[in-house]
Amino acid sequence: MSWEALALPVLLALSAALIALLAWANKKLGSFVDSKVDNDYLNGVLKKLATLVTTVVQELNQTVVDKLKSDSDWNAETAAEVKALALANIKEYLGPKGLAEVMDILGLTDGSLLDKLIGSLIEAKVNELKA
Repeated sequence: MSWEALALPVLLALSAALIALLAWANKKLGSFVDSKVDNDYLNGVLKKLATLVTTVVQELNQTVVDKLKSDSDWNAETAAEVKALALANIKEYLGPKGLAEVMDILGLTDGSLLDKLIGSLIEAKVNELKA
C-alpha cells in the first residue's frame, strides 16, 4: 500500500475534524457575542436609569426638600409626597417607550414592580446624599 493511499483517508478525517472544530468555535463565538451584547445593553439601560434617578433626586433635594426643611415643613407626609414627585418625574422623563423598554429588559410584567424598583433606587440615592 502506498503512502498516497493512506494519506487520503487521513486527510479526509483531519478535514472533517477541522470542520467540526470550526463549527463548534463559530457557535461558541456567536453565543458569546449574543450574551455580551445583551449584557452590555442591559448594563447601559440600568446605568441610564440610575443616572436619571440621581439627577431627579438631586434636583428635588435642591429645589423642594431644602426649602421644606428650612421652613420646618419637612415631615413623613412631605417626604412621601417628594418621593412620589420623584417617581412621577422619572417616569415622565422615561416616557411610555422607555418605561416599556425597562420593563421588558428586566422581565417585569407589572408596572407596580417597576415603581417599587424605581422607589428603591430613589431611597438608595437619598441615603447616599445624606452620607
